[in-house]
Amino acid sequence: MSLREKEFVNLAIITAKKSRHIIFGEIFSNMIAYIFFHFCGAFAQAILAEAGISLLGLGPVDVPTLGMILHWAMMTMALQFGKWWLFIPTGIVLVLLISSLFTLNASMSKLRQLLPS
Repeated sequence: MSLREKEFVNLAIITAKKSRHIIFGEIFSNMIAYIFFHFCGAFAQAILAEAGISLLGLGPVDVPTLGMILHWAMMTMALQFGKWWLFIPTGIVLVLLISSLFTLNASMSKLRQLLPS
């Protein structure tokens, strides 16, 4: 709603641009970074939520997911038997996946600040 009051939108209205061009060319193009920001955050939260639910044993049991791998490692008492390799690679994949999403998000935010609007 705040983009609707910006100068570039008012200029597009004054120059008799079509409403389709104003919406997609002016407003939506300035919202892409914001949409991407929220997409990365929601995607990371969804991955962590699925891993957490599957870790508790409440997720799908017939699909191999990162949370289910951790669940079966806990259920078979892998750490007590010295099978640490069941936890470490899965944890590393989760950390790398989530941190890469947040790094991508931060770099897009910095790139958006550098580009002229």
